[in-house]
Amino acid sequence: MAEFRCYLLDRNRKVMAVDIVRALALPRAVTKGILAAAARQAAAFELWRGDLCVYTHEAASAATAGQRPTAPIADRRNATDR
Repeated sequence: MAEFRCYLLDRNRKVMAVDIVRALALPRAVTKGILAAAARQAAAFELWRGDLCVYTHEAASAATAGQRPTAPIADRRNATDR
């Protein structure tokens, strides 16, 4: 089992917390990192193994995450097809 350090980052990319993630492979560690970031409302996280950053994830910005599109997806697609 591999051990990763998961740095949870705020919007200013400052470290909010550090978690140890144990997983058999990187994809499972990424899933655990996403869950940790969501639980602590982190804007981003990085997974490190030793001295190497093996994965970086940025959440959608809060400003755009809560907004609704101005037109339904079907309408926007038709508008670009014209």
